[in-house]
Amino acid sequence: THNIAPTVARFVRLNVTTPSQNGNAAARIYELQVYGQPATGVITYETESLTVAATSGDLHRVALDTGYSGGQGTILEATAAGDFVSYTVNVPEARTYDIRVRVKKWNNRGIWQFSSNGVNQGSPVDGFSSAPTFPEIDLGNVTFSTAGNKTFRFMITGRNASSAGFWIALDYIRLMPQ
Repeated sequence: THNIAPTVARFVRLNVTTPSQNGNAAARIYELQVYGQPATGVITYETESLTVAATSGDLHRVALDTGYSGGQGTILEATAAGDFVSYTVNVPEARTYDIRVRVKKWNNRGIWQFSSNGVNQGSPVDGFSSAPTFPEIDLGNVTFSTAGNKTFRFMITGRNASSAGFWIALDYIRLMPQ
């Protein structure tokens, strides 16, 4: 099984470079599956599958929880305001997208701000909750003038007075074409 990062493409090519191990020129392909995006055009990136472009140095890890889509998400164990994690996200085409992110709110979460390529988007989000919840947060519309890899940063700006920490837990990032 080979997972390939989400890519905008019209065709898939399977290039067989070595047909068989015994020198036979025949290639035996037993299975090939390719999955596309839903017909709605909505693109969902699981944070545990994204490339981490940078962090503030705090521990960033994959977290297991049945509440996350697919049972996995990511956590930045931030310790102060200014700590951050940045992901590289492939924006498939130049256009406006409604950006949404699913998070795990809990009692040790911080308040964070989303930015794309250095520009803050939306309002800061308080990740605190006295019990674990998994809401999808609408961060608003972002217009990209070019397609390609973009930096999506989640920076801690503070914490709720009731919170025991500054952590942020992310499940997925969703791009909804507008």
